[in-house]
Amino acid sequence: EPQIFCKITAQNEAFAGVETAFSAQGIGLKKQPLQNARYVWNFGDGQTKDGQYVLHTYTQPGTYDVFLETASDVYSASDRMKVTVRLPQLSMTHSDEVFGIANQDVVSIDLSGLKIHQDGSRDFLFPGHSLLSAGGEMNIDTGLFAATHADVSRAPEFPITLQYLNGRVVATSSRREA
Repeated sequence: EPQIFCKITAQNEAFAGVETAFSAQGIGLKKQPLQNARYVWNFGDGQTKDGQYVLHTYTQPGTYDVFLETASDVYSASDRMKVTVRLPQLSMTHSDEVFGIANQDVVSIDLSGLKIHQDGSRDFLFPGHSLLSAGGEMNIDTGLFAATHADVSRAPEFPITLQYLNGRVVATSSRREA
């Protein structure tokens, strides 16, 4: 029976908060690249996209099964792969004036989907596209937190942490000496 084929090309390791590139190759009945095919991706984290070349950002560490379905005319094919997503190498410090987040990794990290948390305070959520360069540091004025957010005077008794929205801790803040 005639058959088409497809193949996923992507890194099998990724960082949470970093865009990962995925590409699909479709091969037709005559062993030629497919023209006008539809490529549908399922990234294993509840998100899907269409396209031969797509970018996806995993927000949580873990191992994900990526599934690709390719369709052309009445034919279809599929491929799958596993992607292991790990936490970025971030550290956090604080002083009376500033919260500092440093990225020790070799890639830029999107902090969107992370929060600064301290028990008894309202969480500070990073807005979309909060990028932190590889080897870079972000300093946030503690004045932005007012009385409703983390209070550095209550640390270390009430630790200040950088977390995913599900509560998984990425980094715990340590006191920065002036």
